[in-house]
Amino acid sequence: MLRFSTAGESHGEALVALLSGMPAGLAVDLEFVNHELWRRQQGYGRGGRMRIERDTAHILSGVRHGHTIGSPIAMLLANNDWKNWTESLPVEEGDPAKHKRVASPRPGHADLAGAVKYNFSEARYVLERASARESAARVAGGALAKLLLRELGIGFVAYSPLGRGLLTGQLTSIDDLADDDFRRHGPRFQGDNLQHNLDLVARVKDIATAKGCTPGQLAIAWLLAQGDDIVPIPGTKRLRYLDENLGAVDVVLTAADLVAIDAAAPQGGSAGARYADMGSIDR
Repeated sequence: MLRFSTAGESHGEALVALLSGMPAGLAVDLEFVNHELWRRQQGYGRGGRMRIERDTAHILSGVRHGHTIGSPIAMLLANNDWKNWTESLPVEEGDPAKHKRVASPRPGHADLAGAVKYNFSEARYVLERASARESAARVAGGALAKLLLRELGIGFVAYSPLGRGLLTGQLTSIDDLADDDFRRHGPRFQGDNLQHNLDLVARVKDIATAKGCTPGQLAIAWLLAQGDDIVPIPGTKRLRYLDENLGAVDVVLTAADLVAIDAAAPQGGSAGARYADMGSIDR
């Protein structure tokens, strides 16, 4: 059984990912792990932290000569921002006057609940631990899990690889959808969300044009380039679209193309939830 945990604070010296239960003999591609960390950083953050950090995994234990050895794997991800917090968040007692208190808990965050649970007078320590920064360690651990799945021949089915038609480049406004089209109720197809997503598709379309293919073909080709364990299943009702989708197999993407696509349509870059809020429905 795989067991996974993390340690570290957002503005501490480093994050640590600990993974135990990994079988011995698995080849570890550190370049793949670091690429997964790079992909995470292409998403949209709430501040400038993404521009400060350059995440790479430093394996401390559990891997020798490029293969797992059966013991727990520890990976360290240094925080570049630590140098700006050494006096504000020291391990030692430090100067209380330099401590950056968080006296106003943020709604929707763990600040208040954590402060109450641990009897803190303010929420700085809770904020540091319950931070989106911690997810970097999860991505590093998840990358190793992906490598194990590939070794076992277990793949992933990429559901709705064309973004419910958005990535085909055919949709220009909500009026292009029939009155009874269920997508009209999807958050990604409404208001400012739709315009944001259409702008994203326009960037993808520019790359597709340069490659001599359609945006939909580019999207499918990008998925195919992620590895043999990724299987896209685009749906269609028309033969001509089936032919178009099959044409994605002939689209060859270079390493530079993949970087450009990731930059144009970063992970987490779309606006709006995948599905409408169902919380009001009486089940």
